[in-house]
Amino acid sequence: MLPVRRGIFARMQVLAISTLAPLVFLVLSFSSGDRDRLIFPEGDARAEAAQLSSRTPVVEVVFDGLPTATLMNRSGKRINAKRFPGFAKLADQSTWYRNNTTVADFTGRAIPAIETGINPGYRTLPIASEHPNSIFTLLGGEYEFNVHEPVTRVCPQSLCPRSGPNPGGEGLTAGEFAQEMFVKPRPRQFKRFLDGIPPHGRSFNFIHFEVPHEPFHFLPDGRSYNFTPISDVANHNGQKWAGGRGGTATTWQRHYIQTGYADTLTRRMIRRVKRAGIWNEALVIVTADHGMSFDPRTFRRIAFPGNFGGIANPVLFIKYPGQTEGAVSNLHTSTIDIVPTTAQVLGIELPYETDGVPISEAGYGGSIRISNAFNKVAHEPFRKFRRERRRVLRRAARQLGSHTGLFQLGPRSSLLGRRARASHGGSAANATLDSRLDFRPVVLGGGRKVPAFVNGTIGGSAAGSVIAIAVNGRIVATCRAFRFKGQTRWGAVVPPSALHSGSNSVGVYLARRNRLVRLR
Repeated sequence: MLPVRRGIFARMQVLAISTLAPLVFLVLSFSSGDRDRLIFPEGDARAEAAQLSSRTPVVEVVFDGLPTATLMNRSGKRINAKRFPGFAKLADQSTWYRNNTTVADFTGRAIPAIETGINPGYRTLPIASEHPNSIFTLLGGEYEFNVHEPVTRVCPQSLCPRSGPNPGGEGLTAGEFAQEMFVKPRPRQFKRFLDGIPPHGRSFNFIHFEVPHEPFHFLPDGRSYNFTPISDVANHNGQKWAGGRGGTATTWQRHYIQTGYADTLTRRMIRRVKRAGIWNEALVIVTADHGMSFDPRTFRRIAFPGNFGGIANPVLFIKYPGQTEGAVSNLHTSTIDIVPTTAQVLGIELPYETDGVPISEAGYGGSIRISNAFNKVAHEPFRKFRRERRRVLRRAARQLGSHTGLFQLGPRSSLLGRRARASHGGSAANATLDSRLDFRPVVLGGGRKVPAFVNGTIGGSAAGSVIAIAVNGRIVATCRAFRFKGQTRWGAVVPPSALHSGSNSVGVYLARRNRLVRLR
């Protein structure tokens, strides 16, 4: 179902931005094609080829599970450049649509919506035969393809032979299909995508890369860290986070750090496109399929009224051909607007009808409607979603801080860097370090996992207490203890720079105001 988000005068509106001069794409005309022009051959479904005059290269990166709120500073007005310099650099050269919303909360529907401009049905599988019209069939035969679609198969095999044939999906929903196809993202996959961007000619470069989607195990530089008993702090069916505020905050910190990896990849993409010599004339799109919620009171991935501030608002940046200055747009855009916008910029008359519209025709406000994983349509007013996002930002600031870098996230960043000297009067509690052998000795390099996720258990009634973690004599992370699976646990990702090859010492402290009390 099409999200109700267009104002009465939406089609008369032009792009509202804060600082950008008028762009050429705004004067391009757009009209919907006629359905009678579609062709549905046997085998791979393909739409009638569009007649292209544009030679504009297209680079589209789709991340997974990345809420706009994660990138924002506390006010929500800018990208937090201290944590995410890559996205900040992108925002300085593109248009940031901070009120972008999705139409579905799971990959099996959200990715095809981005690729087609159509809001698919609940049981419509994310495969080419069920999506005969898409950005792939629109540009196929005219553009050189560099496509990496690891989970869905909307690009026909005739155009994307590397994706392999469509697997059988009989009896599955779109969400179940995506779960069956899920593979952990690998750094070399993104490198192949970047290496495949040609330096000239018409090229369509597309990748869906599943970060910062859980499981959380990437450091910002792409290295993996150790698996632990609290690598997934979720309830019994995985629909909500567990451990209350402390457990969710530990997971939230890891989400931010894995988003740091998406930030690194964004920087690499910008550098590669510029080195290829096509940045100025290219249409560059960076988005995500959906967001994620870190409120322990509600679902972590399933959209329901109350969590739209995290789940409904995936990132969207568009660098238009010739754009040199950044802009911030308050328009209410949607992921289904990406294909119509791409067609408009390329000067293509779409040969099929879409549920989305070119962003130049988008409006403000309205209502957000999301088809969720329960096969229900969750909806709420746009203004309520904005309030919920502000609450997300306030909650993140309280639990993790708002002016720190990624490895300073936690409840007591003021302790970081201090020498770990306990005050007089020890604690009666005992602390146990999980995976102690990870630290004696540490072997860095060679593709090995970095034991940066330091965690364990604590005795006594310490749930809710602030825990300070020291590595090699200095406090490097703070977190809150929480109850999980019958134990009181603690954990945080420490900066890899705090570790060195060989033996490393780890100390655990209760932080009581200005005192550190070492746990036995």
